[in-house]
Amino acid sequence: MNWKAEFSPEISMLTRIGRRLALCLVALLALAYLLSGIYGVGVNETGVLQRFGRIVDARIPPGLHYRVPWPMDRVVKVPTGEIHHLVAGFGADPEQVAEFERGYGPVNESGFGSFIIPYCITGDKNIIHLKLVAQYRITDPEKYVFGFKDAKSVAVRCIQSAIVRTISRSDVDSTLMTGRVILQKQILEDVQQQLSELGTGIAVFSTEMKNARPPATVAQAFKDVINAREECRTKVHDAQAHRNRIIPQGKAEASRMLNDAEAYKNRKIAHSRGESQRFEMLACEYLKDKETTGQRLYLEAASEILPVVNKVILGTNNGESIANVKFFTQEDVVGK
Repeated sequence: MNWKAEFSPEISMLTRIGRRLALCLVALLALAYLLSGIYGVGVNETGVLQRFGRIVDARIPPGLHYRVPWPMDRVVKVPTGEIHHLVAGFGADPEQVAEFERGYGPVNESGFGSFIIPYCITGDKNIIHLKLVAQYRITDPEKYVFGFKDAKSVAVRCIQSAIVRTISRSDVDSTLMTGRVILQKQILEDVQQQLSELGTGIAVFSTEMKNARPPATVAQAFKDVINAREECRTKVHDAQAHRNRIIPQGKAEASRMLNDAEAYKNRKIAHSRGESQRFEMLACEYLKDKETTGQRLYLEAASEILPVVNKVILGTNNGESIANVKFFTQEDVVGK
């Protein structure tokens, strides 16, 4: 019995089905391969398209896009819309401290192990430790991804070199207290210039000094100086407040006294002028009628003088003196 001849129709049908399934599978795989070229770029991202390693498009905007599937095309997504942070400076590095402590024991900043803590030197030859926090954006995705192996590390080195140059031109007081805002601005300008010249694709737009401090061995002395300056500033402010309070009061009192003196002067001048005019009028009247005017002036003077003095009146009786003497006080005269 020839089983091949007996089952040949079924074998032929299975062969055709297998071929069709294989074709469908190949078609599905090809479709999946082609669909794998669809990719999306986020809202805060910019895509960089490479074809066989060569950059084809370095500014792919957010949205859905298509590329030739792997291995021909490759897309690198760069977060250009986000704000990134860098911490750089000269202080205790946790990794270095941990490694040192594993081998040699605890680090004492004022003694053994202090050499592993970086520092920078100010223009007046003082040692300080400080950290600086920088905020930056990625402005050129192509330079950021392909210009350097690690553009972020390059930015950190640029910040450190800017700190060294800027701090070396400043004194310790300006660095730790009074001139920090100016120093931050100078460091920012220096970093921006370096990154622009190197072409890192990074733009730093903000720098802030953190944890600027002297070494532990002299920290207390610096603290005492700062406290003394704060106390001096407080006393100066109190003195200025007292001055600002007293001076207006003194000026107001002086103005009041000047006004009173001016009013007194005006009263005296007016009174003197009135008396002068009155005297001139009386002189004219006296020249016209000396006897009558003189008698009137005498009586007026007596009426003004007698009420304010003690008086003794001696009378006579037919030319003989009277022994009884009467004394009148001012109140008696005024009452009568």
